[in-house]
Amino acid sequence: MIRVEPEREFHWKEDYLMSSGQIITIEMKLIKLPKINKKEFPQDYKFSWSAFNRDNPEEKLRFDNHDRKEPHYHDNEQEQFFTWISLDKSLELFYQKIITKFGKFEELIYKHY
Repeated sequence: MIRVEPEREFHWKEDYLMSSGQIITIEMKLIKLPKINKKEFPQDYKFSWSAFNRDNPEEKLRFDNHDRKEPHYHDNEQEQFFTWISLDKSLELFYQKIITKFGKFEELIYKHY
């Protein structure tokens, strides 16, 4: 596999208290690749977004893409592909799935740096 240097990289991690009473950790990684023009990297983005229950890390949600695998998400161990329309729409879907799984966002507890 050829190593491609990213144009831009974005990474953050935060903990939230949810309306369900659970504390979840969300980790977001987004890399803008130079024009590689591959369908598994829509708009030249490589991403890995995850949310998991801090008390039970097996209870998780992960959105990602990688070589030979188009955008998809894992809800626990169930995998589902999704249609990438735009970065904003994909982020919206990610947050909708978080709310469905863990409840509404109540409070930002901690920012990891």
